[in-house]
Amino acid sequence: MPLDSNPVVYSDRMAVDELDRSAKPLLDAMREWGIGKVDGNARVRFCGIVRGKDGKTAVFLPLAMPDRSLDAAKLTMKTLARYGREASGREFAGDGEHGNPGSLAVIKSLADDFRQNGLFHERQRVCARNTGKPDWKRTVTRAQAFPSGEGELIYPDIATTKAVNSSETLLAQVQAAVLSEIIEQHGWWIDGARARRPELRWQKKPYQPRSLWPVLLEALLPSLYSARSIFLATYLGYYLRDCRASAAGSFVFGVEDFHTVWEVMLRQTLLHVEGNWNARLPHAVYETVPGGTSDAPERGMLTDIILRDDTGYTIIDAKYYAATSASTVPGWPDIAKQMFYEMALRSVVGTGARIHNCFVFPGKNETGGMFHQVTMRQKSDGTYLQDFPKIACHYLPMPSVMNNYCQYRSDTAFPPACLQLGGEDGKDIKCRA
Repeated sequence: MPLDSNPVVYSDRMAVDELDRSAKPLLDAMREWGIGKVDGNARVRFCGIVRGKDGKTAVFLPLAMPDRSLDAAKLTMKTLARYGREASGREFAGDGEHGNPGSLAVIKSLADDFRQNGLFHERQRVCARNTGKPDWKRTVTRAQAFPSGEGELIYPDIATTKAVNSSETLLAQVQAAVLSEIIEQHGWWIDGARARRPELRWQKKPYQPRSLWPVLLEALLPSLYSARSIFLATYLGYYLRDCRASAAGSFVFGVEDFHTVWEVMLRQTLLHVEGNWNARLPHAVYETVPGGTSDAPERGMLTDIILRDDTGYTIIDAKYYAATSASTVPGWPDIAKQMFYEMALRSVVGTGARIHNCFVFPGKNETGGMFHQVTMRQKSDGTYLQDFPKIACHYLPMPSVMNNYCQYRSDTAFPPACLQLGGEDGKDIKCRA
């Protein structure tokens, strides 16, 4: 991809047929890499970057982004890179059905290191003559001496050693080759990477075949001692094995199920998140006839997020749904589960505690969305049933949440107005995020 070109921007959940018509090489790349759930499905399930064999690149944005701008594409890539770095504290393990965000974390880490430190160089001592530290042993054995008038030996040329910075090492050469690729393919979204590109122009490449580079780096690791050299050898090796374009020239980096990213972002950016609640909630047991008990199978109740502040508790189910129509909202299993979570939490904190229960959907802006709560009503006449918990529907702006996540901000207050729900007829104040 030329340095001055920008990617085409698409959206998660776009129609597979539309992608097939407009950019078939991208669809072929997803099939080649096995990421995107494009076979047997009507819609693409992917957020991230794709490059086809034709050299064209596209970024797929998450739901509820207000526009398909380059800024939105950059924000998406930075979000996935941070998510990949945190989710990949598992020695670069594959992400299975979720994709490969760890690869984006490696790419960005290598680019950030180059932006901050430039090309790798080592302080080495080299042989010299008449400059630096005298090497008398080498001088005596190799240089011609002349007698002085007093009978002493004089060495007109003294062998010496001096310290120099060298970037001619294998590590520096591989780094230069890899960074050239990264800047060409990803420099548009990684801040500051292109500014130091001229430093790569005259660097030699390793003379060994590229297929041997990761093997050579792995063999080099035991002899390295500085933190940066170990980092470069490790991350460059991973890039060469798993991150670079395939032999056919395509790559796919991202996630298939952005709902996990949405949940992680909310958990790490909202104020008053309190952990360890799942271990405190009651669990189901089977009682045996003799009077014993046996735990029910599965893991029990797993809430997404629980907030606790002076006003009480807020149970949040992070839902990556468009929530713009009756066909794009959570169904009965999610509704029943959330109501049950409220009952379980109340059994722990007491019947008098104030508990706010909600779905949180991604929104395009601050104005909220179509739905404001879920209530239970009689089928016969629509009567509102007060005995069932209500579930509020909140929309938090996707761009704002992503920006806060990328900036490592965890000070986002959940909208105070959301705690005003609670009317007896089910026609409560409409909460806007």
